[in-house]
Amino acid sequence: MKILLLSCNTGQGHNSVANAVVETLENRGNTCEIVDALGFISERTSKFVSWGHSFIYCHCPSVFSVGYGVTEKHPKMLGEGSMAYWLFGRGSEDLYNYCQEHCFDAVICTHVFAALMLTDMQRAYNYSIKSYFVATDYSTYPWAPACTMDAFFIPAESVAESFGDGVTVTTGIPVYQRFFQELDKTEAKKALNIAEYKKHILVMCGSMGCGPIEEITKRIVSGMTDSCVLSIICGTNERLYNRLSTAYQSNPNVIIHGFVRNVHEMMSAADIYVTKPGGISTTEAMAKGLPMVLVDAVAGCEDYNMHHFQEIGGAVASKEPKEIAELCLELLENDAQREQMRQNLLRNRKNSAVIICDYLQEHLS
Repeated sequence: MKILLLSCNTGQGHNSVANAVVETLENRGNTCEIVDALGFISERTSKFVSWGHSFIYCHCPSVFSVGYGVTEKHPKMLGEGSMAYWLFGRGSEDLYNYCQEHCFDAVICTHVFAALMLTDMQRAYNYSIKSYFVATDYSTYPWAPACTMDAFFIPAESVAESFGDGVTVTTGIPVYQRFFQELDKTEAKKALNIAEYKKHILVMCGSMGCGPIEEITKRIVSGMTDSCVLSIICGTNERLYNRLSTAYQSNPNVIIHGFVRNVHEMMSAADIYVTKPGGISTTEAMAKGLPMVLVDAVAGCEDYNMHHFQEIGGAVASKEPKEIAELCLELLENDAQREQMRQNLLRNRKNSAVIICDYLQEHLS
């Protein structure tokens, strides 16, 4: 099979999902290509939308929340005839030519913008190609009826109704296969130079290092003992990395990281994971069976993610840095509760990329 994956550079989550699907597809001998959907409109549009999303998400989360809420209440804002639909439709001709030139067997969308563009392309050019959408959050999708897809790959049965009459397949959210690897915690700690007897708290708030990480760090450090290690991943947020590195350079129990590529190993070495409730980061933790303390900093789709993991018993959450720190330190001392949370997560995890690939092989062969 030859598959096109349409993603968007609005944060790394959508690209991560696309890459996770490609990893499994290519391991089975298929040919795949990942393309930024907004690039079919223009490179300038892609960069502007990516920058705008990142800026609002990190610096104006309340605006992000309001925008998401308005879209939920008025789904026609993204439907046919809307300004948004017109904007994404501007890339339809180039997308059509690209599909014609490369003769793909199917297109998989990992972002609503891509799904709207693909829908417009098929309607405008009477072009038929197998099309699929992969959800990246445990939230409702009020815009879904505006998109024509052969199937929607959804994270949980609880969101199925939002896809109207569309075909839904409950797959979970795709993450890299390395998150399903069983790594010994003792060996993982050793690889990170963390003493075996020390409890380990891992903090990461997305690839952009958003949220009240500095305040949370300060609160945790003030309450933890020498038998605990705190690791903080700042991602691409260099200013946060520099500030934290300066503040805790003399504390051997606080380890500051920038952008890393071994999150799966760091999760294997952790006892607790402090993170914002992004769809990808929480699913990665679920694959690892790692109990979470969720930072309720951005509403919208992350509210749904947070409630999902609270409901299955894999996470606790708070808006306040003081309470987040307290939850961490209390959970760190409660081995039985952490083990129960771990079992709850492992019981609900799905190897989504494998399920999706099995489905495609069955329906495209």
